[in-house]
Amino acid sequence: MKINHLIGHNGAWNYSIYSEDGIGHEFIMSYLFFSSVNKKILNSLEFKFVDLNLYFLSHEEVYIDYEKDGKKSQSKVNKKLIEKGIVCKKAGDFKINYDLFLKELDRFKYENILIPFFDYNLDLKDKLALNSEKIKEFRENVKQQKEYLSYVVSYDELKNEGNFERILTWITKFDIKGVYLILKDESSSEIKEDIEGLKKYIELIETLKENDLEVHLGYNNNESFLLSVAMPDSITLGTYKNLRIFSKNNFIARQTKKANFKVFSPLLLNTIQQTYVENIEAELRDNEKLNKYFPLNKYLVLKPETSNWQFKEPAVYKYHMFELYKLLKKLPPNKKERKKYIIEKLNKSIEEYNFLTNELRIRFDPKDSGDFLYKWLSVLEQI
Repeated sequence: MKINHLIGHNGAWNYSIYSEDGIGHEFIMSYLFFSSVNKKILNSLEFKFVDLNLYFLSHEEVYIDYEKDGKKSQSKVNKKLIEKGIVCKKAGDFKINYDLFLKELDRFKYENILIPFFDYNLDLKDKLALNSEKIKEFRENVKQQKEYLSYVVSYDELKNEGNFERILTWITKFDIKGVYLILKDESSSEIKEDIEGLKKYIELIETLKENDLEVHLGYNNNESFLLSVAMPDSITLGTYKNLRIFSKNNFIARQTKKANFKVFSPLLLNTIQQTYVENIEAELRDNEKLNKYFPLNKYLVLKPETSNWQFKEPAVYKYHMFELYKLLKKLPPNKKERKKYIIEKLNKSIEEYNFLTNELRIRFDPKDSGDFLYKWLSVLEQI
């Protein structure tokens, strides 16, 4: 299983941890989120896939600019696609100028353009029918390599048995090498906790693999550790949250909230808010014991140095990528052994959470607690 960098904001951070520390295998471009990197780095990057990020062009919200206190924030679609003439909005629909889009991509080196998927706000049958038309148009206009289909799926669709079969039938009808699967999350939950949804997502990955398709998972967060049991061909590492969680909100211009500082703990399989990191540190009073939860490496930051750390302190994000990569690299290549290994790790994480809550009396809020671990175990017991 390859562990690929999903490049968006501050791609230089991904490249430096790749070139200096050997973290990650290949690169995927998230076009709308891609910010400029210096020419030297750009010339060194060859993207496995280019994701055009056209998912929500049928949604009115993505075209609206945000304005407050006289300051205007353009939507990503307006800024990158409409201003350049790549997308022309029409009544109830949109038109894409693929010639202009491909010229825009000329400065990049890449192997494949992902066949775009459009997440129309329709029932599944109508959504797939419209996508069939759009994909036909794309294939007629784009001559570059296009052997992989992107597909956005929701838990609600997966848990409907009829829809599950419809999705499989639709994907497998195309002459493609593989699928770039994205799990849509509109709840802003950092850890996927829907037991039935996770079971069906794993089943989808496995069934597509049985149909001799490569399966690449995009916009992954810590749940990639669990999803690896389905033996996907690759998962992604991202810096910011909008590259680790796929939500329509990330494509909309809006006032952003100040980010909460968190530190990833590979032992707890979770990102922990600074308040709880400080509580653990205070209770343990021992750096060696603390490093069991937050392993010491050159990127470890337990407390940010600046108020806008999310833009100025790349170590915060590099630490997450570094430790998650190490965790995923330890997964056994055999499916049976991998499942056993994941179960052992989950039980160990539960044991450590119990120690922190019962012995050290640390009261985590729901997002920082280990409740999700029991749900992941339940998923593994049922597949």
